[in-house]
Amino acid sequence: MSITGVCQTCGSVAPLEWFLAEGQYKQCIEMMAKLPRDVAPVTVRYLSLFRPESGRAISPAKALRLLGEIADLVGKGWVQGKGRPARPCPPTMWAEAMEQMLANPTLRRPMKGHKYLAEVASDVAEKADAQVERKRIEAERGAGRQPDWRIDMDRREMDGEIAEMDLAQMAPELRAICERVGKSLAKGE
Repeated sequence: MSITGVCQTCGSVAPLEWFLAEGQYKQCIEMMAKLPRDVAPVTVRYLSLFRPESGRAISPAKALRLLGEIADLVGKGWVQGKGRPARPCPPTMWAEAMEQMLANPTLRRPMKGHKYLAEVASDVAEKADAQVERKRIEAERGAGRQPDWRIDMDRREMDGEIAEMDLAQMAPELRAICERVGKSLAKGE
């Protein structure tokens, strides 16, 4: 008695040995096993976005190519959307981006590539960065301190001296610039 396998992408039902006997299917299974734990389960469903409109199965060669591209994207650890800065993008964010795409009923199928996935992942990464930045700012405010480079302009004396800034903490180059500016202000230049 053999174990029956069901392809989650195309719905084919066959003995598991059949999937493992075909070289490219075997490579697909091996590649899926190498994907990060967070990405692998959703990737199977994500591949269904590439299935032809006729409902035919994706060829093993195409599935292998798509899996390789996904592995490369996720393996980078960052994402850069069109016209945006590169941002860290761990596997959980890639999985979230795939889930968002799968939940979008208006998405045109079959997909041609992964550009839209990269854009969605870039959105996810951007939102995560913004949340981290908000928490950092809130933590700074909560601790009652200001970043080292800020000058409290309300308390600054306008007689040319640099006040409320600890010059010992600044980089030597910046300290020299600040001292020159302070001296030129004192001279009235």
